[in-house]
Amino acid sequence: MDLDPPRTPRAVEPGKFGIGLVLVGAGYALLVAASSLAQNGVKVAPWWLVFTYLLHTFGELSLSPVGLSATTKLARSASSA
Repeated sequence: MDLDPPRTPRAVEPGKFGIGLVLVGAGYALLVAASSLAQNGVKVAPWWLVFTYLLHTFGELSLSPVGLSATTKLARSASSA
């Protein structure tokens, strides 16, 4: 009987990293769209920033664990606690 929990395949990590990068990039694209509207004299609502922060937060939540895990795996064993 195998009591170890199933492990996720290693191919999932680059996908999560890619999703995080796309979300952060979408947040910056949203800022570019809002700044273009503001340059044309349109009043821009604060919701643009709220949605940008939301995209950046979800992107960071996807990026950070993968980056920390990769750093831990790639670090020398003497430098990790």
